Amino acid sequence: MKAKHVTVLALAGLIAAISTGCAGKPPKSCLDVMQAVFDTLSASEMRGRRVGTAENIMAGEYIAQVFSEIGLAPLWGDSFACPYEQEIFDAEKADPRLTAHLVDGSQRELKLGSEFVFPLRNAPVDRTLDVTYDLNDPSLAEKIYVDKAMPSLLPPTGAMFDIYSNESGYVSAQPAKQGVRRDIKIEKGVLQELLNTGLTAFSVSCRDTKTLSVQNNYIGVIKGQDCTRAVIIGAHFDGAGGDGDVFSPGAIDNASGVATMLGAAQLLSEGKKPPIDIVICAFNGEEGDRRYGADAAASDLMSLYEDSYYINVDCVGLADNKPYQYRATGNRPLEDAFGAALQAAGYAISDEEGAGDWTSFDHAGVAAVNLSQNAFGIVHTTADRPEAVDVEALQGLAAFLVEFVQSSGDNIYAQGSNSAQRTEKKAAAQRQQFVDSLSLSFHDSYMFELDGYYICISGNRPVHTAKELKSVYPWIDVREALGPYQLQEVLAVDSQTNRPFEMNDGKVARRLGSNGTSVSMSLEEVVRTKPGALDEYYFVYQNGEGRCLGLEVSRLWSEREWESLSTYCVPLTPPGSKEIANVYYIPWGDIEQVGLMNYYTGGDFLVQITEYDTSSPIDDPNGYGNSKWNIKPLSRQDAVDLVEQLGLSGLEDYFAALLRGPDDV
Repeated sequence: MKAKHVTVLALAGLIAAISTGCAGKPPKSCLDVMQAVFDTLSASEMRGRRVGTAENIMAGEYIAQVFSEIGLAPLWGDSFACPYEQEIFDAEKADPRLTAHLVDGSQRELKLGSEFVFPLRNAPVDRTLDVTYDLNDPSLAEKIYVDKAMPSLLPPTGAMFDIYSNESGYVSAQPAKQGVRRDIKIEKGVLQELLNTGLTAFSVSCRDTKTLSVQNNYIGVIKGQDCTRAVIIGAHFDGAGGDGDVFSPGAIDNASGVATMLGAAQLLSEGKKPPIDIVICAFNGEEGDRRYGADAAASDLMSLYEDSYYINVDCVGLADNKPYQYRATGNRPLEDAFGAALQAAGYAISDEEGAGDWTSFDHAGVAAVNLSQNAFGIVHTTADRPEAVDVEALQGLAAFLVEFVQSSGDNIYAQGSNSAQRTEKKAAAQRQQFVDSLSLSFHDSYMFELDGYYICISGNRPVHTAKELKSVYPWIDVREALGPYQLQEVLAVDSQTNRPFEMNDGKVARRLGSNGTSVSMSLEEVVRTKPGALDEYYFVYQNGEGRCLGLEVSRLWSEREWESLSTYCVPLTPPGSKEIANVYYIPWGDIEQVGLMNYYTGGDFLVQITEYDTSSPIDDPNGYGNSKWNIKPLSRQDAVDLVEQLGLSGLEDYFAALLRGPDDV
């Protein structure tokens, strides 16, 4: 800890030296600003700015300082910092270890970072697993698979872990919550040595240190003549960080984008008042494919502006001057105009679509373009160093962005979009703001009208533990574990009085009286309801191997409901055996693939079970806690194994008890 403290102090000194004084005037030229920002963010002391680290925090505070110096104003309140929640992993506390067991009986412990990389999303684990080189091994699911050809990437094989090689200097970046790929990367030369000696097994261990924490985006604005519309320019400032003694400085990804954005911001702030707002966003939490910071900001920005478009800047200014990617959301007027402007300015362009924070704005219904270059093989490695970037080229890009924004005037490129979709997205984005501003408790509801739609919101929210649920429904006892699966999240709903979010084109009714009387909710008035029996639960459970399950326990009001639901159901039957009692499934494409499973014993409740494909996220505009991923199709045998692991046949009384009211206990 002492060494870490010394590093942070040294970093603070570095920033003070580079930034030429916290309270002084900004540097005279755009290039000075960009050079200072680029040098600071890509400095080795920053260790790649991985989210959740002291270096990441220091980088964000430095960016806020530059915002102030170049004349930006905070978009909200009096601070550029915009907090949001993100799951982070503490790599130091996780302590990933990998030990190779060799045919001669010896062992070799590999060094994290320089010799192997372990994605922390696969924690917790502490096992010794045999190695297999045979994809047809009947025990593949309990082994580590190694392909002797050492490809740089393998498709998932079904093994406990897949080993594949990478060139030295690769880092794992912030692990994505939705990623469940079971892989371990070993430096190519090290893996070849192990194969030559003869591998028999690996011991793998890593602690699960993921925690939900508050991180910050940094957002400023240049106020325009029309503050109902905006152009938003964004770049993420977090980086891949490091593993052990290896880190990626993140010069290309994405000190280059932040420097370019801030250079453009300085030039735009020095000109005359623009026709519409110009919002400058330094996003956090991009690495790991989850776009945490951009996800949080996109919804808030959409609720603030009636119309907007977004320009993403990520990995630019490569010294080898590769073509620029610009396509993103498919908004052809914006994409075509941006591509034509790039060509007119002398840049080579590529029609390839790059990844990045623009996806968050796409999901929010905002037109977007993405200014980037293909830096595959450099980003997330130790090769992502300052010398790979031409800072003067960044200055040219900043000038290009200024010209595009100024020549576009008040054309926000979003006209003609689906108004109903935008209304729904905007209403969903406003939900949490209303919940916060009205101090809605778990059992409070509020209805308002927006563009002909009636929107009802409440303080009902996802909770993450059984303890949290019990604090709002004290008579309910939720199991923390079902078989090997641990509770991750639960949303509980009393559908008669309180749902998290509802939107329709007619007044919303609530059953408020003890006699079941339904009344239309009044507009713009908080309705406080007495909690009753719960009717729906949305559970998320996960085991130590990364399998993620959704269980929905819901009340059935009549037997006819099950008759309707079961129309397309098939009894779950193990191959070559008798059917499992009370478990039915909906075939996924063909009879051998299992999609949604239903557990129904003839009572007044139904349990629906799915396994999530957490590599395939979906939109969840209603905020229902676990509706975040697509369903993963299973074989019948996998589905049978899952049901047996959960022990459903002994849980009838438990599921029924979940639906009791406070007076039924």
